[in-house]
Amino acid sequence: MLRNAEERVKVLAEEKSKLQEQLTENRENVNMFAKEREGQKRELQQESHNIELLSIDLDKTKQDLVVVAKDNERLHAENEKVARTIPEQKATIDGLKQRVQLNEMLKEVDVDELKMLKQNNMSVNSAIAGLVTRWESLDGKHDPLA
Repeated sequence: MLRNAEERVKVLAEEKSKLQEQLTENRENVNMFAKEREGQKRELQQESHNIELLSIDLDKTKQDLVVVAKDNERLHAENEKVARTIPEQKATIDGLKQRVQLNEMLKEVDVDELKMLKQNNMSVNSAIAGLVTRWESLDGKHDPLA
């Protein structure tokens, strides 16, 4: 019986030792899980904060999108209006180009040459007038009715 008791004490001591090791291991695991849980809580809080910030950014981006969409519509309408005026403006530009070309040609005409032509024309006109006068005077002398 003493032997049984000693064996029983030995077995119980071993069980106690195993249970204490198990308890120590379990406490370490609990501490580790508690630390891990705290870290996860902090991470969850950080992620929740990040979600709030992203939500705020999303709302601002949506507002910006509305503004940009309105601007885009306005600019599209303005572009269409401008596009309708392009043919008229091209015609105006073509007319201006023709006027510039004409002006360039007119610049090439020499003013002195025009004065010389005027003088020549006056001389020719004077000569013709003289001839007409002579003709009329000669024509009057040979007139059988006169």
